[in-house]
Amino acid sequence: MFRNHNDTKKGRTYYVSYRCRNTYQGSAMAVVKGMKTCTHRRIHNHLKIDEAGWALFVQAMSDPAALAQAAGGQQPSAPDHSARLGELRGQMADIVRRAVLHGLPDEVVTAALDPLRTELAALERDMVMPVPEPLPDMTALAAQVGAHLAGLHDLEARREALDTWQARLYLGMEGIERVEMTVQRG
Repeated sequence: MFRNHNDTKKGRTYYVSYRCRNTYQGSAMAVVKGMKTCTHRRIHNHLKIDEAGWALFVQAMSDPAALAQAAGGQQPSAPDHSARLGELRGQMADIVRRAVLHGLPDEVVTAALDPLRTELAALERDMVMPVPEPLPDMTALAAQVGAHLAGLHDLEARREALDTWQARLYLGMEGIERVEMTVQRG
């Protein structure tokens, strides 16, 4: 959101609008700051965006499935140790090949392979995908939140609700593309 003004004989007239956070950043500066450059440079009227954004937010917060998805957050994923597993298997094959080539006793081969087998087993156990937590039933919460949000009419109360739920409106050329929020689990 940004403010702009026009100076006229009657005084200063202020305008509040939404735009991409980096609309007027040069592409070199955006790269340095690690931001994407804005491709459309579109400015949106804040009254239209505020009303449409609020309606989408209330709709999302009244939807039990959307609340459950926001509460589910990121499901833990298993780490990828495939590169190290490949190295370990290559080392083990190399040890066996050398043992056969030089006629080494089994005890020597076993002693050389045991630490590699232990690490291999630990990495394979670590790569097992954790069981995702079931999504909670948000029907009652969605009804309560929807009723509460429907009663908020002034801009400050709405902005406080948007901040509380960490809501983010994503704008595109035609206006709001999507709304995302965070539901804290406790």
